[in-house]
Amino acid sequence: MRSIRSPLDGFGSPFGQQQRNSWSPAAVFGASDSGFLLDGRDPATLFADEAGETPADLTVALALVVDKSGNAINATQSSTGFRPTRQTTGMQFDGSDDRLTTAFVPGAAGTLVARFKANEGSVGTRVIVGSSGSGTRALLALDANGRVSGGVGANSANVIFGGPDLGSDWHTGALLWDGTTDRLYVDGAEVYSGAQSGSTINGLGMAVGALNSSGTPVFFFPGPISNVLAINRALGPAEIVNLHNNWSA
Repeated sequence: MRSIRSPLDGFGSPFGQQQRNSWSPAAVFGASDSGFLLDGRDPATLFADEAGETPADLTVALALVVDKSGNAINATQSSTGFRPTRQTTGMQFDGSDDRLTTAFVPGAAGTLVARFKANEGSVGTRVIVGSSGSGTRALLALDANGRVSGGVGANSANVIFGGPDLGSDWHTGALLWDGTTDRLYVDGAEVYSGAQSGSTINGLGMAVGALNSSGTPVFFFPGPISNVLAINRALGPAEIVNLHNNWSA
């Protein structure tokens, strides 16, 4: 695979897009933070092969999306039939079997943030990113009513949800947990806060575009996802706002 340059090179470097604003999403990752940062609009990180030798042109299926956090936790898909496609707006998932896999497993505290386009008319839970064991959930999703929702520990998306039906527009959703409290955000604004119930430690790598449920992909997401961030700490409100502002610019 090609050598992976630092995400701190900036969006204006050969590794990134033109700078969207002066703040970089990679800034949320400290030296001790694990996680990944995917940018489906950055062609320098999108590849048609898992080795990272063949850049993915538009409408080409994605085998590899390079992590820009500096942790080298890339998102991959080895099966050609399960790969999302590259679009100008990001990674396009078919809602049937498309998904990417990562080696990132949730910890006792964490945050999941994504920029996505909701698909009005879709039914059921649609998971954007996450993994789940028996009562050990950590996932960001849309529920059957089109609202941002999440799963943390024993609590499912039937418990953790908030905000309006998002219709068919672009939004930024965020879920965080710290061992005591779960919080949901839509476009930088908090829409849910509740007591955490149970553990998120499940030892399962997170999927993007679906839920990794004890090794089985379920709850596939239909539509484009432009950005995904997962990190093993609960971000602060200002960091959530910064991510939304950067990704929506």
